[in-house]
Amino acid sequence: MRKQNHKGFNFSALSNNVVLLKESVGDSFYAASLVLIY
Repeated sequence: MRKQNHKGFNFSALSNNVVLLKESVGDSFYAASLVLIY
């Protein structure tokens, strides 16, 4: 049970990291696309 709770905590942290990663990658991709357009 303790292991399951720990896993849930890691999953929550991982989800938050994925959201931040998507946002940062999205911004980088957007900037790169602007550079490629010009």
